[in-house]
Amino acid sequence: VAGVSQAKIRKAVLNALKDSRLEECLAETIPKSALSPAAQSVMQWSLRDSIHYLHQPHPR
Repeated sequence: VAGVSQAKIRKAVLNALKDSRLEECLAETIPKSALSPAAQSVMQWSLRDSIHYLHQPHPR
């Protein structure tokens, strides 16, 4: 986002991830039952888990 520092963006994302209303916002858009068996076997993380990992990866 132009004009906004990386630190401010990071802080906003981390605050949003702590918001209890986030669970509803991160509901799956495609139900797993609508996917083919091959796609179901590949899709191992929920949308919520994926976003948390993207913005707060676990230290190795």
